[in-house]
Amino acid sequence: MSLIECIPLKASSQRPRPRPWFIFKGKQHIKQWFDAYNEAHISLSSKGWTDNNIRYKWFERCFEPETRPDDKNEWRLLIVDGHASHVTTKAIKFCLAHKIVLLCLPPHATHILQPLDVGIFALLAALYKKGV
Repeated sequence: MSLIECIPLKASSQRPRPRPWFIFKGKQHIKQWFDAYNEAHISLSSKGWTDNNIRYKWFERCFEPETRPDDKNEWRLLIVDGHASHVTTKAIKFCLAHKIVLLCLPPHATHILQPLDVGIFALLAALYKKGV
């Protein structure tokens, strides 16, 4: 399983934070996933990892509508790692059309440049491993 998560810097009292997007390895959805993660988006892939199609769906169905500003002229900044699925032509065009600036961090630098991986998601990963 893999997870796409977003932590907005600008909190809104009218809008909850974007829901997580779980990617399970498989070909068919399992009802228990929806019961356990009823507040999440759920996708499938053959390896259980994100790919270009899943990431684009995340931009389109999760990030954009769930972080859309009230002011249509306001831009958003999305900081992503160097994964290839973030920088496809289709994803970049979508982001520009919806006033989303992609800041791609260099690959293999997550331990230095991605505080969410170290600070927040490290705890989540540890708890997940313990639960499994």
